[in-house]
Order: sequence, then C-alpha cells, then structure tokens
Amino acid sequence: MLLKGTVSICATPGGIALHTGPATPRLATAGSGDVLAGILGALVTLNAERVQAQPELLGALGSTAALLHDLAAHHAAGSAPVAREARARAAVTRRLGAPILALDIAAALPTAIADLLTRATA
Repeated sequence: MLLKGTVSICATPGGIALHTGPATPRLATAGSGDVLAGILGALVTLNAERVQAQPELLGALGSTAALLHDLAAHHAAGSAPVAREARARAAVTRRLGAPILALDIAAALPTAIADLLTRATA
C-alpha cells in the first residue's frame, strides 16, 4: 500500500513501512496520481518474478515510484511550457513553484530515471 502525501508511506504485506519525502506541492494536480500508479505498475510488472518470491520488495518499489514521481515533477517544473509562462506571471508562482500538468510529469520521467540512476552510481 502506498499512501502519497507530503511524506509518502509505503507498507508491505509483511508490515515493513518505508517513508519518503517531503514531496513537492507541484504534485497536487489533476492526474498526478494516475502517473504515480503507472510508475508503480510498471515497476511491479518489470519485477514480477522477484516480487512473487519476495513480497517485501513491494515496499522498495513503492518508495522508488514515489521518489521518481517527485523527481519527475521537479524536472517538469523547469521544462514545461505551462510552467515557464506561469513563472513569469505571478509572484506566488515564484514563491511556491510553477504549476505543472500530469502530462508534464509523465514526459519528465525519462530525465528523472536518468537522474536517479546517475545518483545511484555516483
């Protein structure tokens, strides 16, 4: 189970709970949860045999999905056309961060994955 919020909690069938966060408030946008569900579904599918053998891996996959989701939102805020226009218009945007769309988050996933892999090997 993955409880997504400012701090995300991922619980496994064995009772292990992993925490990630704090997440960016930019994720509070329509469709963002659908993107997260897709990320998690893809990770579980890619690791299905390992998850069947070790169900506790679900916690690591859920936490990884939440981390990628947040990282993609950060990347999207810097590159999305909607974000660039909004950033120039409002002082609130400069203080809180530019608004993004769920599509922006999904489009930024390859960059987020590359960023995460670079950090893991550094």
